[in-house]
Formats: sequence, structure tokens, C-alpha cells
Amino acid sequence: MRVFLRRLSLGLLLIAATSAVLLLSDLGSRREAAARTRAEPGRQVSIALLQHASQTILDDGREGMVKGLSEMGWEQGRNARIKLFNAEGDSNVSQSIARQMAAGGHDLLMTITTVSLQAVANANRAGKTPHVFGLVSDPYGAGVGINRENHLDHPPYLTGFATMQPVEACLRTARELNPGLRRLGALFNPAEPNSLSQIKVARATCAALGITLEEGNAENASSAPEAAAALIARGVDALWLPGDVAVMVALDGIVAAARKARIPVLTVNPPSVRKGTLFDLGADYFEIGRLTGRLAGEVLNGRNPATIPVGPLMAENLCLNRQALIGLREGWSFPPALVARAQLILDEQGREQPRAAPGPKAPPPPSPGRTYTLGFAAFAPDPQVDLCQKGLLDGLRELGFAEGTNLRVVRQHAQGEVVNILPMMRNFDSSEVDVIVPFSTPVLQASFQVRAKPVVFTYVTDPIAAGAGRSFTDHLPHITGVGSLTPVEDIVAAMVRLLPAVRRIGTVYNSGEANSVKVIGLLRESTRRRGIELVELTAGNTNEVLQAAQGIVSRQVDVFYLTSDNTAFLAYDGIRKVCQDARLPLIVEDPDAASRGALMGAGPGFYHSGKAAAPLLARVLGGESPAGIPMENVAVNEIRIGREAITRLGLRLDPALVAELEGKR
Repeated sequence: MRVFLRRLSLGLLLIAATSAVLLLSDLGSRREAAARTRAEPGRQVSIALLQHASQTILDDGREGMVKGLSEMGWEQGRNARIKLFNAEGDSNVSQSIARQMAAGGHDLLMTITTVSLQAVANANRAGKTPHVFGLVSDPYGAGVGINRENHLDHPPYLTGFATMQPVEACLRTARELNPGLRRLGALFNPAEPNSLSQIKVARATCAALGITLEEGNAENASSAPEAAAALIARGVDALWLPGDVAVMVALDGIVAAARKARIPVLTVNPPSVRKGTLFDLGADYFEIGRLTGRLAGEVLNGRNPATIPVGPLMAENLCLNRQALIGLREGWSFPPALVARAQLILDEQGREQPRAAPGPKAPPPPSPGRTYTLGFAAFAPDPQVDLCQKGLLDGLRELGFAEGTNLRVVRQHAQGEVVNILPMMRNFDSSEVDVIVPFSTPVLQASFQVRAKPVVFTYVTDPIAAGAGRSFTDHLPHITGVGSLTPVEDIVAAMVRLLPAVRRIGTVYNSGEANSVKVIGLLRESTRRRGIELVELTAGNTNEVLQAAQGIVSRQVDVFYLTSDNTAFLAYDGIRKVCQDARLPLIVEDPDAASRGALMGAGPGFYHSGKAAAPLLARVLGGESPAGIPMENVAVNEIRIGREAITRLGLRLDPALVAELEGKR
């Protein structure tokens, strides 16, 4: 028995030793193969790329992919043979090409659009070849095995990016261009999953905006102009086109039908303005393609697709067409703030206007397997801060950073006491957070003392006045963010239209807050031009605010104007009661105040300010220094009128005027 066991042990030992040698040999050969793939002179890889149709946006994406591959070391004609396929909008042709690609012995497969993703994924089910996709709105709903909740749950040979078009932002921009927009026609192919995903968002957004959405189905490109004509006959004010391949192929005919009816065409497919649309708000498809190409290059360089999450990627692109404004029905215009945001503008002759500077850099996607930590630092609990934080988190989610998944947020506030701010910031500076996010000017100013962490701010009136820098490009090297300078001139103009008899305005503010000093300066100038007297009192803390408010009321003012002063806002309930007891109209730089006793709430929509900070924050989370990221100003003005205050004050206001003021965003 002992002899048998010794022989058995010796045999097992020899098997183990042989296995180890084979494993090491195989590991060495795999390493050598990976090295050859990356660097062996004369080595060429074969890449097959399929796009579904010939469209500008898809061509841009294809060029971006080739560029991204080149940036990762794989250049067409040198060490890469990139074979381009185009189904020209025919799904049967797409499936035939997909089978050819899957059986072609290529090193990598790449696809553009949902239809191409589906065709190649189905043909490549055996997983013989890695597959990287891009320019796909909703890959989770494409039926190719990608989990919407767990982005790492997908076929191990398949990865890419989800680029859901910014449908909500596009429709809100349409309302901004025409506050009277009431009926919108949406044209789409119900057989395209990406189109259905976008239509669901459009339905919810239109319902929230009070817009009636009229839907028209186009099963293919030839039926799209007829479907557009049917929508026009139903009396729509504009046609909106999602990222639908069948519909976009027929864009020329759709634009012609709309022009005849004197209504615009709006899309999420830049740069369709070159074909006559009024505006496009969607993705920068070249940039999306470039980042997809870089991802494909990583796969060629040895990165395992199974370890790469299928996360969202968005680089927004806004295009405007002044020529398309000519001849439209009344109500359409381009607000200056929108023009300032545009990446492409066509003038009245259809010529491209030169751009002053390149658009913002697209933030990188989050690193797989990593959890990022943010420190949210606020002055005090405030519904507007909550709204701003929601916008920021919504924006981060669209960029792949989701709280509870790969993002952790530590929230603190200074309890409304200035003395507590600096200790709070020092605590964050010595903690494990990746980035500190200040909300409000006093907290931003305390972040000037931060030494170890980068800072990205929002919910700040004027970062220049606060001391964050000499200009939006020349600022403290560890800080960047989004300011929202209050549109005081617009608010005063709206107030005068609402209450034309106003001659004396009273206000209370803390002269120790840089944001308040800035806003009060703007308020003085605006009232001076209109011949209105501004009565001012200062309050250094919340205990002094109520007394100052009573002092203002005693001075026979016609209106109490509450600015975005942090100190005064903490005493809002007391100010409201003082005004109500005196039957004095209260105007507040906070749209939500209209539902809390104010006659008019107006000011920046801080949800938008928070969301605008998300790309900047994502860039910093991706490792970029704040020093090279310009600060921005984003102020989407919102006006709301308080119906309860109208009744309580016994005012008779023109309903049409109220509707017009509230329609201005």
C-alpha cells in the first residue's frame, strides 16, 4: 500500500509539475501575443465597421472612431486594415453584412446605431470576435443581453457606450425658443427600440411642460414625408425628430413639408441645421465616435470587454439656423443666452458663423470597479440647494456616475452660521472625498483655504466677485465650477409689467456676502434707470433680518424685493409674515417662493445650474486638474406668479400677461 501511495504521489506531482510548465508556457505565449498585437513591427489587425445608413451624424461618428483608433496606436494603412460597411438603411442588407463580418476572421467588430448593433450581435452570438459599439441611444433595450441595472452584465465579448439623446433638454429648449409652443408633432419608426425610448421621454417632458404631443409613425424612409404631412394637417406648431434612422434618411422631404406650412423642424441629431432644421440639440457624434474608437483601441491592446461596463456617454452639441427662422409663424426667436451656448450657428444666408473657441471637452467615462466620493458642503438646509443638488446628480448619472452604484455622497452644512463653514471645509479637506462641492458663495470663499482636494462649485451668484479668480479662465488652480448670476434686469422688468405703479422698492441684505453686494449693485442700476427709488437696509445675521424687514415696511415702500441673500433667506418666513401683515407685495429671487406666499418668484433655475456643473465635475473625477477647466455662468431664468398672493392682495392682473411672464424661461 505504501509503495502504491508513493507511486501515486509521484505521479500526481509529475502531473502538477507538467501542468505548471504548460500554464507558464501558455501565460508567456499569451503575453507575447498581446505584445505582438500592441507593438510587433509589420503586425496588422483587421477591423470591420458597420454603419446602418449614409447620414452626416453617422459619417461623423465613423470618422471619430477611426480617429480614436489612431490615437490608441491603430492607424489605417499602417498597422490596421479597417473595412467599412454600409447597409444604406436596409435591415436585410445589414443582417447579411453582419453574418459576413462575424465569419470574416476579423480581430475586432465595430458598429454604429442600434440596428447595426443588433445585426452584428445576433450574427456574433458565439462570441468569436470582440465587438465594440457606439452611437446607440439605448443598448439596454436593444435585446442583445445588456442589463440596464448592472452595466457589467453583458455578453463577455461585447461592450460600448449608451448615448441617449438629450430629449428633455431639446424639448425645453424648444419652449425657450417659443414660449407659445403648445402642439408638437413627433415622427418616429415604432420598430426602432432607440426611437421608442426617446418617445417615452418626450411624452413625459411634454406633459410636464403643458405641450400636446402628436405622434406620427413612419415605418420606413419613403413613408416619412407622408406621415409628416399628416402631423402638419393636425395643426402642430413644430415637428420634432428623435434619433430615428428611417426618419432622418427622409429629412429633406420632411423639412420641405414643414417649410411650406411655415413651421420649424427640431431634432436631436446635430448638425441637421445644414439641411434646414431650426435647431438641433444632441450629441457631438464625432466626439462620441472618437471615444468609442479609443475604447476599441483598448480592446485591441488587450483589455477584456467583459470587464468594461456599458455606461452612458454624452457630449452635447447645440446647432442653430438663423436662415430657418425666416418665414416662420410668429413666436420663434433665438435668445442671446442660447446663441452663446451654440457650437454651430448658420447665418441668414445659411453660412456658418465662425466660432470664438472650441466647445467644452467631453468628460471621460468612470473607471470600472471604482467608487467615487463627493463632499457636498452647503451653508444651510434650503429647498433650492436640494434642487441644485438634484440637477447635479441627474447630470452625473447621465455621464455614468450614479449615487448608490459607483458614487458616494457625503452631505454637510454649516447650520446657517458663517463661523461653522471653515471647520466644515477643513474636515472635508482632510477626509477621503475625491472632490469637494460647495453650494453658495460663503462656502465657496471658505474653499479658497482648501489645500489637498479639488473643488467644483455651483449655486453661486458670481464667482469673480467672490474672489475665485480674475476671469472665468484665470482662476484659483484647485477650483472651477458654475456661477449663476441673477438676471436682475429681467426680474425688475417683469415686476414693473406686473405692478406698473411701483415707485419705491425695499430690500434687506447682508453686506458681508459678496454675492449680495453684486446683486444689490445690479438692482440699484436697474431701478435707477427706471426712476424707481431703492430703499436698502443691511442685516449681519438672521436675528437682525426681521427687525430690518419691519424697518423697510415702515418706510412706505410699494414692494419688498428679497434678493438671493443667504442670511435673509434663512428668515424668509418672518419676512413673508411682515409683508402679509402690511399687505405688501413680495418679490423673491426664487421661483419656488411663488408657492410660499410671494407675488412673484423669479431667478435662476438652480436645477439647471447644478446639471451644468456635472460635466466639469466628471472631468475632475476623471483626473483632470480644475486649473485647466474654465468656470462657467449658467442662469436659466424662471418666473412664477403666486395665485394665492394675487387673491390676498386683491390685485387684478391680466391673465394673458401672467401666462406670458411665466412662459419666459
